[in-house]
Amino acid sequence: MRLRHLLFVLLLCTQLHAQEKIDFLDYFVQSDDIAQSWTLGGSDIIPEIDPEGSGEKILIHSKFSNPNCFEVYKVTDTDIQCRWEVVRSGGETGTKNWIRRFEEFKTTNKAPGALWVKRHMTPGGEGVLSEFTQDKFKFDEKTRSYVFSSSGSPKYFATYLSIEWANPNLGENNQTGFDLSRVLRLISQWQREGKMIEFYDYAKGKGIVGWHWLERLSSMTPWEGDTTGKIFHCEETGCAYVESMGDAKTKPVVYQYDPKTKKMGRKLEVVSFTSYWKKDLGPQWYVMYRDLFKEQPLKKKTETIPHSYALPEAGIQLKDLPYINTHAPR
Repeated sequence: MRLRHLLFVLLLCTQLHAQEKIDFLDYFVQSDDIAQSWTLGGSDIIPEIDPEGSGEKILIHSKFSNPNCFEVYKVTDTDIQCRWEVVRSGGETGTKNWIRRFEEFKTTNKAPGALWVKRHMTPGGEGVLSEFTQDKFKFDEKTRSYVFSSSGSPKYFATYLSIEWANPNLGENNQTGFDLSRVLRLISQWQREGKMIEFYDYAKGKGIVGWHWLERLSSMTPWEGDTTGKIFHCEETGCAYVESMGDAKTKPVVYQYDPKTKKMGRKLEVVSFTSYWKKDLGPQWYVMYRDLFKEQPLKKKTETIPHSYALPEAGIQLKDLPYINTHAPR
């Protein structure tokens, strides 16, 4: 009886532990980088001051070891919010330059960004709906200015956000020296038809360490001119070779495919997932077409990524961009 009682207590403790809420900020920031001297996969997160002049502290997430590509996050007691996404080629050429400013509808915080994730959530538990708007600006070479993109700035967006634990098998692609066998996965369901999903993986104290793009197999369109019935388009550019469509119990078998060389690449992971937006469809097979863990080694680099709020190609600062759907700090 004592042994049975002990096993029951252990099981109960395990279940309670699994249901505990966690603070996502512990995984979002690179708190292990005390000296701010390294990045993982070219990703760096450092504290800064709000580019819009409110004086509030924010977090800068630099990407790809590129000072011209970064995101601005605001952290509150309850939320982690994304306020800006900046993608600039740098230098004199601005054809690839675009900038987005986000704002959540439901929050009362001053000039809030779109909800990226709630601070305290339960892995595997209920998610949360983010409802936001954005202003998108594209650089115009002729006028040397950032022009508001009406097509890229609908007044309403919605994303369902949830988290879960994941155990990626990095193998030799983990070249960081860190144990990344367990990560906290943020699931972003922004595509209203449930055709596409994004996963973001975070390791405690290390920040973001992985990104995945998934597409619903049943909604992938056939490749033009294919007579085999096995080659399909992927929205994230490229195509896939579907050797077997599977069924309700059997996983499909899918590979990367190069239509030019007509050769298959690595086998793609397939997961069963029920879309928040298409619950009526039930569990569906999703192909993990992009997986940075598998595409390239994850490396730790000794570097500091500088950044600037200046937009010299347009002769302005980030804060000078006009407010259309979003609002200035109040």
